[in-house]
Amino acid sequence: MFSSRGGQGLNPQPHALKLSMPQRGRQFGVSVSRLKLINKKVRCIMVLRVKEVTLYKVKRNLAVHAVKWKCGQEIDIQNDILEDQVNPSFPKEFDFRFTSYEDLLKDNDTFKTFQHEDLTGFVQLTVDLPRNQLIVGSRDILLRLDLDDLETLEKTEWKSNKENTQLCLFKGQTEETCHNFIRVVFVHGDSLFTCGTYAFKPKCIWRSAENLTVIEQEEFHAVGYCPFTPDHNSTAVLTKDKMYYSGTVLDIQGRDKAIYRPMGSRPLRTKQYNSKWLNDPDFVSAYEVDDHIYFFYREVAVEYINCGKRIYSRVARVCKSDKGGDLLFEDNWTTFNKARMNCSIPGKYPFYFDQIQSTYFLESGTEKYFFAIFTTSENSIAGSAVCIYNMTSFTNVFNGAYKYQENVRSAWMKDTSEKPLSCPDDSGTDKRSSDDGGLRKSSLQIMQAQKYQLMDDAIQPHTLDPLVFGQNERWTHLVVDSVKGKGQQYHVIFLATVDGYIRKMAYLPQLNSSCLIEEHKIVPNGDHKPVKNLRISEDKGAVYVTVTGKIIKIPVQRCDRFTDQDLCKNSMDPYCGWNKASSKCTTAPDNDPSIHYWMQDIISCPIVEHPIDGMWSEWSSWETCQQTVPDPSAGDCLCRTRSCDNPKPAFGGKSCVGSAVEVTNCTAHGQWTAWTAWSKCSITCGHNGTRSRNRYCSNPPPRYMGRDCIGSDRDEGYCPGNPSCPEPPVDGRWTVWSPWGDCTADCNGGIQTRIRRCSQPPPSPKGRPCEGNTQEWRMCNTLHCPEIARNLTKVGGWSSWQPWSHCSKDCGGGSQHRKRSCDNPQPMGFGEDCSGHDIEARQCNIHSCQGVWGCWSEYSVCSASCGHGSHVRVRRCDSSVQGTKFILPCKGQDTDYKPCTTPLCNVSAGWNHWSEWTVCGVEDLQYRHRQCQIDHPSNEECQGHRIEKSNCEYIPFRIGVAPIKEREETEKNYSLLNLIVVASGSFIFGIMLTIGLYLCVKSCRSFRKFDLEKERKKNEQLNNGKRKSMSSQLSLDFLTVNNKVFDVSSLQISKQDKFVSSKNSLNSLKRKEAMHTDLQFIDG
Repeated sequence: MFSSRGGQGLNPQPHALKLSMPQRGRQFGVSVSRLKLINKKVRCIMVLRVKEVTLYKVKRNLAVHAVKWKCGQEIDIQNDILEDQVNPSFPKEFDFRFTSYEDLLKDNDTFKTFQHEDLTGFVQLTVDLPRNQLIVGSRDILLRLDLDDLETLEKTEWKSNKENTQLCLFKGQTEETCHNFIRVVFVHGDSLFTCGTYAFKPKCIWRSAENLTVIEQEEFHAVGYCPFTPDHNSTAVLTKDKMYYSGTVLDIQGRDKAIYRPMGSRPLRTKQYNSKWLNDPDFVSAYEVDDHIYFFYREVAVEYINCGKRIYSRVARVCKSDKGGDLLFEDNWTTFNKARMNCSIPGKYPFYFDQIQSTYFLESGTEKYFFAIFTTSENSIAGSAVCIYNMTSFTNVFNGAYKYQENVRSAWMKDTSEKPLSCPDDSGTDKRSSDDGGLRKSSLQIMQAQKYQLMDDAIQPHTLDPLVFGQNERWTHLVVDSVKGKGQQYHVIFLATVDGYIRKMAYLPQLNSSCLIEEHKIVPNGDHKPVKNLRISEDKGAVYVTVTGKIIKIPVQRCDRFTDQDLCKNSMDPYCGWNKASSKCTTAPDNDPSIHYWMQDIISCPIVEHPIDGMWSEWSSWETCQQTVPDPSAGDCLCRTRSCDNPKPAFGGKSCVGSAVEVTNCTAHGQWTAWTAWSKCSITCGHNGTRSRNRYCSNPPPRYMGRDCIGSDRDEGYCPGNPSCPEPPVDGRWTVWSPWGDCTADCNGGIQTRIRRCSQPPPSPKGRPCEGNTQEWRMCNTLHCPEIARNLTKVGGWSSWQPWSHCSKDCGGGSQHRKRSCDNPQPMGFGEDCSGHDIEARQCNIHSCQGVWGCWSEYSVCSASCGHGSHVRVRRCDSSVQGTKFILPCKGQDTDYKPCTTPLCNVSAGWNHWSEWTVCGVEDLQYRHRQCQIDHPSNEECQGHRIEKSNCEYIPFRIGVAPIKEREETEKNYSLLNLIVVASGSFIFGIMLTIGLYLCVKSCRSFRKFDLEKERKKNEQLNNGKRKSMSSQLSLDFLTVNNKVFDVSSLQISKQDKFVSSKNSLNSLKRKEAMHTDLQFIDG
């Protein structure tokens, strides 16, 4: 079902008419949405607009009756006005809007077709107007086709080499996918840039756009340029300055999806495996608009994840001048932002079309528009819509507030604390700037990129409702053309559906509605081949469509098919108008629709009802017919007829001209009647039944010397579709008895047996089993045995020992056993049993479960040919007993490394000079760096490290910073601002800690000096007034201080004594330690 936008309600003019529709109008589905009265001179002319279709004849009759009405009069339309004027079932085959597949194939002058078996997968089309060619990229081939007639200008193969193809098959891929599917085709100047999957090893190449065999740049590996497989959705754009941006997958499994720029001073991409940046996206398209690149895609909505899984349509924007971060975000975008795209039917509970499928960028004068197809999810009821967006809505959203989630447990909230920054300056090649403002802006850009990605507002469409929406339909592609009509600019939309239709829609601004202008069926009925690609050339006035195996050129207008003025104007095609000068339906002469003799009046959707003239059908075959004259001798005649139903005259069309019957040869010959119905089948089941039917020579019977009917009047045949008869039950039957078996005894009577089986045939499930026994017995050898006395005594003997069983444990001591039996021979009569045991056991695997190391291998050669490397040697953990198992692993490492040094590499090539060393930090480290001056360094250029660090004694050593050509898998989350804050805090903390320690040591020394002084004064008081010799006094003094603690700093010793004391374990004089003495002086 196809619907257009409805009006916004009645908006009556000052002289509006009140229109009452009778019941007959309602039953035809007439829905009046707006009635406008225009006062022109004396007459009141009415224009009636209805939903989906404008009823032409109703409108015409209203205009006739309007002569009798006065402006402002309330009018009641009577039934006689609508009588026989509304026909909702206008035949579709006469509706000029629809083109069947058969008509498309017949009209080779209008619809051009190109076919090739390799047009499969995502076929790429690029319109190259300067060379009047359509460039096609498909499976293993590149084509140049003429834009006018699709004739082949050049064809070249670009296949994956045999080695790649075999490797692809060896890895388990199918033969259908191990081809080179060309996924990127761009024309830049006189060059052609193409990329293909190349059997899961993507490659790109530059060729000449005029000669595909001329290679301008050899093939190069293209991971990030196009996907690995033909099934992954991807998009790309080649800018005017020859920069390449892509939205694609970067790994063969299709898990690492990114928006990527492989060219420039360094590759940039979105954060890897970060769902806040990209969450399993399906890329749709990409465009270069001014200073930005826009990517359209659909993804799992991360802000909706707490309520389940839902797909949202997105648009992401990055700056073309983005150079990435310095240390943080070095390989990532710093200007990446994304927003949701809204396309919905408004209401109290809006209905959202969440999944974007296709886009088209249209520049109309100074305005720029994005048109996009949105659909419902795949597992819901089908529905599609087209919405239009202007650039103002994009600018407002991307300059607005962010949506931010503090952590995984927090809700997504609007964040107005930060505003998006403008794009970085692209004036210089170095991302560093001496301008403090530039540095601050760069730091803020990195901080915002780390924290914010999602905008709070959604991109809203230019109109409240979708331009057009379809129920129970899925649309896949669209292109748009801007057409200048008579006093109005129109947007003409070409839509592709999944069931093989191309629809041409026109948006009529004055009616705020979209109308179906044309519909083309491009595949046979029942052959659903979704459209692979859709391109439009405004200069050629054509749309180019690809389906599997075929390219079709469809003109944007077919005005010349309307042969009169009414049909031309009723088509309401923005391209078409009636040219009074040539009396033809044409496009605007010289592209100037304002010319007075070119008439166009688009006031509604197409008026498809038009007079249909009757046409004769083909003549029937000659048949006998009876004359109506009463003469009994008159014979029969041959007659043939035709009918005026190809088509029947309708809607005021003319009837057929001429006779409907022709008569000749009035001889009457017998003719058969139609065959009677088949009789019943002779049997109810099985395939051998027959049936019959009869006919009679009475239509007419042969009369007046006419010949009899030719052929048989009875027809017999086998019964078709008779069910198979059930197989009859099979009763079982006995086989013949087998011969009698041997007698069980030689004398004194034995038994013989014989058997038979119920298997000739065996009974079926419903058959009867055999009756009787399966065995028979009889006596034999009934003679008495002669009596023989003999000694049956036997002494038992052991058999041989059986093999030893498996050990119960692999190590640490287990057990195993073996057996023998007393049956060689068995004891009989009065014979004795075997002596000894019948089972033996023994220990096994007594070795330790702890593994032991083997010998070290020799050291390997140095791992580096220049600079610093390492030697490696290995050893193996094994059991202590060769050939046995162990459980506990060996302790220690199985690999040993030792460094090795080779001549220094030539690391200066490509680098600029080292920067000055930074100020020493808290950890006594300082840094310096250098920059690679080559955009794409070779293996011999820019070798070595980009950053060096050293301690403050200026002894440099190298750290494991990745070379510029390698990619850091994880980034340290610090910036220049973080580094300054941490260094300042550490410096202040160190000063405070030093002051505290100094005050603590000084306090301890003061207390100790006070104690020693107190003790000394006490001793002086005890010895005061006593006369003693010098030696005795010294002895007493030393006895007093014997075993007392004193401070080393109070001793007055010479440098030599200090040196000796140091040797005698006074330790370091820098530390103030306590010392015990045990001195004794003897008086002389």
